[in-house]
Amino acid sequence: GGRGGALKALMHEAIPARGAPDVLVWHDADHLFGAPGCVARMVAETPLDFGPTRRLLAGRWPDRCYRCKKACGRRGGGRCGERVHIGTVATHRVWSRELAREWLRRTIAEPGVADYISLWAAVKALNATVGELPESFKDVFWNAPPDGQFELRQCINHLSGGRCAHARKLGAEGTHRARAFISSLCLPNYTHADKACGMAPAPALTRRPHGGDGAPANAEPTG
Repeated sequence: GGRGGALKALMHEAIPARGAPDVLVWHDADHLFGAPGCVARMVAETPLDFGPTRRLLAGRWPDRCYRCKKACGRRGGGRCGERVHIGTVATHRVWSRELAREWLRRTIAEPGVADYISLWAAVKALNATVGELPESFKDVFWNAPPDGQFELRQCINHLSGGRCAHARKLGAEGTHRARAFISSLCLPNYTHADKACGMAPAPALTRRPHGGDGAPANAEPTG
């Protein structure tokens, strides 16, 4: 993890300014959008505010330095950046420009360092300030009750080895919840999904009923 900093910093540079939006939001590839219509509502109902004290919006930005202990990249151990989460990050074409360029410079200079460590260093070097994304924009871990009757309450779900570790720590109960979540999204290859969570393949996973538009029957209407 933590190797996408250059692409995140270059988002606005890669898209011609003419006709492009001022705000771009990055989501890592292990994010699953689980509620039909939720992105359109999220964008329409929750504006993202940038300015002199909000140069960039992160999924999580701690108020002090936490020294990195794992997933820090080469030479990243012991440096500030632990507890920063930029799997979801928003940048503004104007307000984020200077910070994005400094972040990119540091990422190129130290390619083996995790991107959130480089971002923390860039923020401090420029004496910049970073805000957090509104809750509706953040990626979250699944939220399945013990009986496994998962409902698609979450818009942006984070499914990765790190997140699945939470399920593994719960043992059989965690596996049960993970599979309920995976089933609710109607992923076409359950065996692969099980492997992604580090679990043995399930011998029989029942596909949930679907509505006529291909969405899970319990999914919220698109409006």
